[in-house]
Amino acid sequence: TEIYTLSLHDALPIWQDVFARGLKRAQETGEISPELDCASTAAFFWYGWEGALQRANLELNIKPVDIFIGNFFSRLTG
Repeated sequence: TEIYTLSLHDALPIWQDVFARGLKRAQETGEISPELDCASTAAFFWYGWEGALQRANLELNIKPVDIFIGNFFSRLTG
């Protein structure tokens, strides 16, 4: 069994690509707007998610994450 280790710097683009592919599948099934730029939206998600997590840690409160998630997903159907 081989063990692979990735730095966070290397892992984030992979996660972003996986998220973009998931958005693309959601477009293909009509679940989200066909006008959405999936790659850009995936990047926006990860930048916003990381910011929300940092703010939540700073405030010791989950509210920033709740606000980000609620707003992000409500905009996908445009």
